[in-house]
Amino acid sequence: KLQFLYFIVFNHALIDTMESQKLIAYLLFFMFGALLTTMFKGNQRDHLVAVSKQPDRSLMIKSNYSAPVEVAAEAVDKELFMKRQLVDLIARRSGIFVNRALRPKLANTLMVTMANWGFKTFFFNWACFSKQIGFDYIVLSMDPKLHNFLGESRSIQMDEVSGKQEWGTSTYFDIGCHKLEAIQYILELGTDVFFSDADNVIGRIPERTFAEMESGVYDVLIQADHPSCVSRSDCPPKWKSGKTANGGFYYFSARRKEKVVALLKRAVMWCLRKPREKKCCDDQQALNRAIYELNDPGLPSPSFPGAEFCSYEPTATLKDQDNLQYCVMDPVEHPAGRHDVKLDKIVSLHANWILDGGKKIEKLQRAGLWQWDGLSCTGDSDPS
Repeated sequence: KLQFLYFIVFNHALIDTMESQKLIAYLLFFMFGALLTTMFKGNQRDHLVAVSKQPDRSLMIKSNYSAPVEVAAEAVDKELFMKRQLVDLIARRSGIFVNRALRPKLANTLMVTMANWGFKTFFFNWACFSKQIGFDYIVLSMDPKLHNFLGESRSIQMDEVSGKQEWGTSTYFDIGCHKLEAIQYILELGTDVFFSDADNVIGRIPERTFAEMESGVYDVLIQADHPSCVSRSDCPPKWKSGKTANGGFYYFSARRKEKVVALLKRAVMWCLRKPREKKCCDDQQALNRAIYELNDPGLPSPSFPGAEFCSYEPTATLKDQDNLQYCVMDPVEHPAGRHDVKLDKIVSLHANWILDGGKKIEKLQRAGLWQWDGLSCTGDSDPS
């Protein structure tokens, strides 16, 4: 375009000139046009070089193609960051007791609870008894306020959900799923997990349960949840019937790490699946469903080939040692919210199945399992 423009200008100026002058003028025109073209291309090249030196912002652009990549990368970074934190917490807090020499066979077991600032009253009460007994533990903090209060030597922040969360809401379910993810991460690091909800108060050392954890017999020990469970033999969980084990008090062994982690991943998958149905899945339903599916021949599992319930009990017969070995804790010693409570027999009490916080507290008070007065533990100003 530039060459054509200049051709018109020069041609108009040369109408009355001599032939030799026209020849010189044409030569000058072509030389000038070539010079302009070279300069223009050079500027284009410099612009392209400058653009190429800019940082690659492709991952910063919100598009249908980059968003999944961003989300996946963020999830991987989050998981790696949490695992680094957990490595430090495991080194500090594993062993169940502050004095690890009390149960050396539990040196590779990490005691875990979960709370947010909206549930702090129950957590502080739980911590009162844990400190009195001599337990060491970590907290899965579901909001930054509780995490900052406890500090990184005790807490790992798993979410940003503050305030009281009612059972059955989407946020409540999400919190439970994040709890399962944390348990999975700990097991992947080769550490056993002893988990208790903050409204499941352990009043004294659970000697029988700890002995079974030390024996290496069971992959999973879990609290019975159904009110018809008055002994272990009454309590085989049946996911489809609603007769489930409790997702708020359990032990997972990392002895067969790959298989138990695969089981937890299956549970997390069910927990995170949306839209959620009536029976699936909060974390308890998801965990029960994952265990139940082990005995479904139509579902080949990367985890255990099957599941056997309380197969090491005196009256039971062990079928296949490769199967998941799981059992419920004694429902008399560790009753859940719908069980008849025998106060002279209990070791712990879970105040679940009660939505009203005041009534939860009353139930624990009747069992002698409430020490928090709003400011301190009875005779102790530091529940942490």
